[in-house]
Amino acid sequence: MSTILAHQSSEKPPIATSDSEGRLRLDPGAPEREPRSAAKFCLWLTLTFLVVAGCSVVYFLAESAWYGMQHPHSNHYHKKPESEITDWSKVVRPLITRNDSFDVIASVWVRDDGGEDGGLIIDGEERPERLIFLEPIFRSVSLREKTRFTNVTLRVPKPPLRGTNISTYDLRASFVLVHSGTPRMFTDHSNFTTWKPSSLRSPSVRHWQENPLLEDRIYDSFGFTLPLIQFHNMPFENANISTLQDYLIPSSSSAKASMTLSPPPDSDDEDEDVEVTDQRVSRNDFGLYFLGDQKPAGDHHPYIVSRYDFQLSMTAEHQTDLLESTDLNIIDETNTYDRRSYTSAQRLLANKTCVNPKTKKPIEKPLWYQCRRSYNTNGVFETKIQTQAIDNDSNQNKRTQYMHYYAPHLTALLRSAGPKDLVPIPLVTNPATGGIAQKNGDVPSDEGFIEVNWRVSFSTRGEVSGRILDGFRHRHNMTVSGNDLERAQRSHETTFGMFGFRSSMDHHPRRVATITITQKILVYASWVWAILYWYTRASTVGLSRFGNTLTATSVTLAIIFDLIQTFFGEARLGLSDLLSTIKILVPLFMFKAIFRVEDGSKGSDNRRRGLYPHWHFAQPTHLERASERVEAQVTRRTKILFLLTLFAASWVINAQKYGWISKPQLLSPASPHPLNSLHKHMPRVIELMSNITLTFSLGGTVLQLVMNYHSKTYAGSYKINAYTLLFTRVLKTLLFSKALVGKSTSANGYSYIDVLGFGVSGVNAVQAYLYRSVRASAEVDESEE
Repeated sequence: MSTILAHQSSEKPPIATSDSEGRLRLDPGAPEREPRSAAKFCLWLTLTFLVVAGCSVVYFLAESAWYGMQHPHSNHYHKKPESEITDWSKVVRPLITRNDSFDVIASVWVRDDGGEDGGLIIDGEERPERLIFLEPIFRSVSLREKTRFTNVTLRVPKPPLRGTNISTYDLRASFVLVHSGTPRMFTDHSNFTTWKPSSLRSPSVRHWQENPLLEDRIYDSFGFTLPLIQFHNMPFENANISTLQDYLIPSSSSAKASMTLSPPPDSDDEDEDVEVTDQRVSRNDFGLYFLGDQKPAGDHHPYIVSRYDFQLSMTAEHQTDLLESTDLNIIDETNTYDRRSYTSAQRLLANKTCVNPKTKKPIEKPLWYQCRRSYNTNGVFETKIQTQAIDNDSNQNKRTQYMHYYAPHLTALLRSAGPKDLVPIPLVTNPATGGIAQKNGDVPSDEGFIEVNWRVSFSTRGEVSGRILDGFRHRHNMTVSGNDLERAQRSHETTFGMFGFRSSMDHHPRRVATITITQKILVYASWVWAILYWYTRASTVGLSRFGNTLTATSVTLAIIFDLIQTFFGEARLGLSDLLSTIKILVPLFMFKAIFRVEDGSKGSDNRRRGLYPHWHFAQPTHLERASERVEAQVTRRTKILFLLTLFAASWVINAQKYGWISKPQLLSPASPHPLNSLHKHMPRVIELMSNITLTFSLGGTVLQLVMNYHSKTYAGSYKINAYTLLFTRVLKTLLFSKALVGKSTSANGYSYIDVLGFGVSGVNAVQAYLYRSVRASAEVDESEE
């Protein structure tokens, strides 16, 4: 027994390991929970209620405001739904419903002193016109259709447009909407009322040899007309001409309508000239412009509008202004109006549209150009049709019931034409030859006519979009280079396309804008991630120092050339240029990390503080030297040969123009590079530096990928940045997909260099997925080993 006890007492206690220590450690148990505060609960509940209530109020206010913009005349709607209406004589229904099909008839008129087809009344004088086009341009259109396009070839005679003082309405177009078939509602007992005063003589919308039928007069009552001439600056070499009148062929009536801007000092008719000048200014206030009214006249040239966008509003929802392309829009509206409210609004319409812009008072006997037409004001109150119908009541007695219909609102977008949609009129003569000085290649050699490809489109867009786009009114600068005009045209089509007014069926600006904006955002985000990555790098483990040096050098060269082009070029500084300045930080932090630049004096643990900063080059750690030995597996000769091969390939592709899969839509910039003026060989130097920048960028990225492959780790950027760069390459490729965006509008084109960059980005993303990331600090990696 004693032996056993002695043996047991001689045994040593077990040694505690790291696992046993965790089991032997005492468990203090869960901490005591603090009591909840009722005051904090009430406070958070109140704040939550206030936030929800505030958001709800903002939402309902915004919804109400948006509904008011879309339906500015909703206060005239009939209160009961259509299913509960028993007496149809008390409501006004739409003339065009979703089940109806209709045609759009267009007519084009040109001023002609010998014309007999009609005339415009201006300043009490009739200006004769001649009809040059009258055809249905759209057939069997319904409210269910979104967009239609058509092209019309117009032969515009030149002599009527060479007057001394032509106006914007000397070439005009009119549009009328008619049912495709004979409507059953129009009978011999039908009648209609319009908003126009009896003294108002509106421009003709269709030409009739004989008295038109009642049905035709109803359709013409809600037709409208718009000018096809605009005034812009002249792209001619003799831009120093003080006035155009010295070089124009005068005509009898145009000379009669032309007045001097200021009367001669010894004139006896000074008061009469002042009165006429005031009358002309009054015309300008209402949108009727004459060439002689422009100040100075020599800075303005007449252009024919070759494109117009139209819109048809069926309710108080839409009004679209049209310019330069014809985009017809119709609103799908089936709401019914209260007849009394509708009739009252129609009677007051003349007092709202024919208003003096200075006094804001109604004009007693207005002229046609003194009545501004907009959907927000006119709505669908322009024409009301009344028909008779026989109703059989329950007692089998026949009684006459009156039915009322309102006409749709057809309008056009006034500023829908871009600079490339304007055809210059050959107005200026050559004093040496006496003939027309044709400066534009689009004008045919036949001096009798100008052939214009008039593009017309019809869609169902809203009044809100047209009202917003109407605020973009500005004159196009027609004196810039061809590339600048093309860029302005693309920007114009993109802006209008974002609101639904496309230039062609294969043009999808909303998709292009969505892809482009997403790509821009991702590019800016990649720059921010690159800055954060290189700023936080405290080790060169896993980095290809030579490859990243090439990449940093290429970024520096690209930034320098961009800054030179931005600040010394002709282009104005934009928002994207300002955002691009954050790239300057990328090469700075890259060089700092690659060359191990540290703050403070060399060899001291504490950083020195003073007025001037101090830096030193830190010594490599063991892991950094091991990483350099891995990078040295690719010999220097191999790297040089690879870079020379890449440089030769980029030189051939860029210099010989063989590498385009999709060629650029724009030519090279017409204005020379700002550095070209320094030396005659400077363009070659710029081209050489461009190829060097491209070689360093792709070469440095490939060398880092080779380093990742040898070390089986991922370094050089965040993994999310690798995925982002690949996605931006995918988005750029989608911009050239006809199935997605239709006709490509990219001005840069797509080359084999882009394909190579796509492949490099793909390999980079695959390595980011397969390999683990290298830590930012070498000390962390050494502790893990």
